[in-house]
Amino acid sequence: MGNIVKLIEDFLLKNVWGVIIAGVIASILGSFLCYIFRKIVDYLREKLQIRKKKHNTIKYALSFYRGAAAEYSKYSSYRQILLVGDIIMDALYVGLKIVVYLLIAIIFINLLNDVFLDLTIIAIVSFMIYPQLSKFKDIRKAYELTYDHIFGKDFTKKCIDGAFETLEKEQKEKDDVPNEKSVK
Repeated sequence: MGNIVKLIEDFLLKNVWGVIIAGVIASILGSFLCYIFRKIVDYLREKLQIRKKKHNTIKYALSFYRGAAAEYSKYSSYRQILLVGDIIMDALYVGLKIVVYLLIAIIFINLLNDVFLDLTIIAIVSFMIYPQLSKFKDIRKAYELTYDHIFGKDFTKKCIDGAFETLEKEQKEKDDVPNEKSVK
């Protein structure tokens, strides 16, 4: 039995296909853990009538805060800078959490010499990163909605069109100015 485990471990660590298969197994295991956790939470919510009142209150308060801050900053560039800075800080915080989870996983993977424990660590870390990615998507969506509310939905298109028009104007001005060497 020990010989079979050693052969599997050698295949997963020393063969290119083994590394690919180990990654696929870890991804599947992480997805399975997320699915199981979600089903357990749904079951507990249904059977024990657990409510997410606190979570919903925080989510509602955050959405209200983002909307009120966007409306308040609509007419002041200083407040717009603070609002964008707040969104950037939130995104950096979530991004740093993801990086810390990955670094801790890498440290544990380097310390342990067992493939199955490594796969378990990867699955657990992917399970921990999933909510952070959801938060990151929510922050990005809030930024886009705030940006559209403050500057208007066609602001980006106007900026891009203005940049192309300016570039074309500069090119025409360069073409219209005679070359000094040709004048002599």
